[in-house]
Amino acid sequence: MSVKSRLPAAAVAACVALGLAAVAPAAFATTAPQPEAQVVSAPAADWLHTDGNKIVDEAGNQVWLTGANWFGYNATERVFHGLWAGNIETITRQLAERGINIVRVPISTELLLEWKAGQTVLPNVNLSVNPELAGLDNLQIFDHWLALCEKYGL
Repeated sequence: MSVKSRLPAAAVAACVALGLAAVAPAAFATTAPQPEAQVVSAPAADWLHTDGNKIVDEAGNQVWLTGANWFGYNATERVFHGLWAGNIETITRQLAERGINIVRVPISTELLLEWKAGQTVLPNVNLSVNPELAGLDNLQIFDHWLALCEKYGL
């Protein structure tokens, strides 16, 4: 096997092994056809494990992890970036529609310690775009988003 053909598999294996929600960049993309993305709710028991060199679900079906990052909880915003312009449910649904099934959300240590101490903030989000977030603090918004992830199979 040539180095060029081993590189995509090594890149994906490194991402999974490190626990990162990342995908191999377009430079590593293969020409194999990919299945069309479907928006589905996550099953109740959705634990993943490995079977040889494959990631599989509880039923033994092979799973391809396709990830994205959504920052903001690691910055001064202390909430998802972009909620001043986009609706949280629409963004989450569109991630799933594009085939994303795992999202990495960096959260600052400072914010985690604040949450542990019961300190939360009402973040600056556009409530005309996100009326469902009215009155929710940043931790409640995160919990709301986790429910959306389950709804859309992320």
